[in-house]
Amino acid sequence: MTIFITSWICWFVPADETQGEVFRLIYLHVPMAIGALLLYLVVAGCSIMHWVLRIKVADWIASASAKMGATCCALALMTGSVWGYYTWGTWWVWDARLTSFLMLFFLYLAYIAVDRASQKHLVSKQVLMIVSLIGVVDIPLIHYSVTWWQSLHQGSTLLRLSDNTMPWDMLWPLLMTIVLSALIVTSFIARSVLHRSGHEPVSL
Repeated sequence: MTIFITSWICWFVPADETQGEVFRLIYLHVPMAIGALLLYLVVAGCSIMHWVLRIKVADWIASASAKMGATCCALALMTGSVWGYYTWGTWWVWDARLTSFLMLFFLYLAYIAVDRASQKHLVSKQVLMIVSLIGVVDIPLIHYSVTWWQSLHQGSTLLRLSDNTMPWDMLWPLLMTIVLSALIVTSFIARSVLHRSGHEPVSL
C-alpha cells in the first residue's frame, strides 16, 4: 500500500515548468538522500551504544541500517545522475556535494565489510565503531558542501521553505514521499532485526 501511494505521488503531481517530467525524480532522490544521511547517524549511534553498553540489539539495528543506508545512497546517486544528465548535460561531475556523497556510499560499504568480518570474529567491534565514527565526519561535509564550495548542486529546498522555494502542490507530495519512504525503510530494518533475534540470543 505504501509503495502504491508513493508511485501514485511520483506520477500524478504536476511537472516542473523548467525541468519538465524529469523533475519527478525529486520524489525518489530526496527521500533516498535524506535516508542515507540519517541512517548513517543511526549506524554510528547504535555502534557506539553496542560498544559501550554491550546491547546486542543495537548491533543488529546498526547492521540492518547500514545495508538499507547503502541502498538509499546508491538510489540517490543513480537518480541524481539521471537528473543531472537532463539538467546539467552530464551524468557525473566531481562536484563537492556529489563527491562527498559518493564517499558516504564507500563508507557504507566499508562498514558492511567490517561488520561481516566482525561476525566471523576476524576483527573486533571496536574497529566497527571506529569506521562508523569516521563516516560521521562526512555528514556535515555533504550538508554544507553547497555553501562552502562552488557546486552545481542546488542548496536545500526543505530548509528554505520560508523563501517559497517550492509551490505547495509540489511540496506536500515530497513531504509525503519522505514519510512513506521512512516507513518502508523502518519496516525493512525491523524485519531484519526480528529475523536475527529469532536466530541469536538477545543479551545486554
